[in-house]
Amino acid sequence: MRIHLVRHGITTLHGGGRYVGSTDAPLNAEGRHQAESLRPLLAHLAPKHVLCSPLARCRQTAELAQEGDLKIIQDLREVDFGEWEGLTFAEIADGWPRLVEKWNEGDEGFAFPGGEALDAFGERMGHAAARIRACGQDVVVFCHGGVVRALLCRFLNLPAEAHIAFSVVPASVATVRLLPNAEYAVLECFGISEDTKGK
Repeated sequence: MRIHLVRHGITTLHGGGRYVGSTDAPLNAEGRHQAESLRPLLAHLAPKHVLCSPLARCRQTAELAQEGDLKIIQDLREVDFGEWEGLTFAEIADGWPRLVEKWNEGDEGFAFPGGEALDAFGERMGHAAARIRACGQDVVVFCHGGVVRALLCRFLNLPAEAHIAFSVVPASVATVRLLPNAEYAVLECFGISEDTKGK
């Protein structure tokens, strides 16, 4: 069973290093083009199942990239940054220096102010991973950068803090293969996108 994790295309809020999680930003013109560029790859993959985050940027990417029916999975939402939504790291560090310190230290009880706690996000990713595994056949999952990182850690049996090792660009695909009778997977390809074709 192969799991193809697809990050959505560029949105209207892209750029400037701003944190965008629960904010429901749509794709911009470039993001729509990126999504359409995924069509040949997804047609070749011919997945048996297509799962998708409920947020507009993922649904739009999925609808432009393939023609199959989508199953919306609420647990595939991006993390909710709360009061940090739409801010740059510099703005966040200036306004919440102690909280940023706790975040960088990997504080187990950390929660984004007015947003989601990291342990709650981790629990949600566990539910999402279980839903994906339950498909039992090749599946494409349209989701978000943070979700792709978290799911890769889950499937590859890596600690959650290893998520920082993965740079997930817009409209890219990461593929893992679940081994028979095993609790973990192998990474078959990572970061495939329009920009990496032919490289």
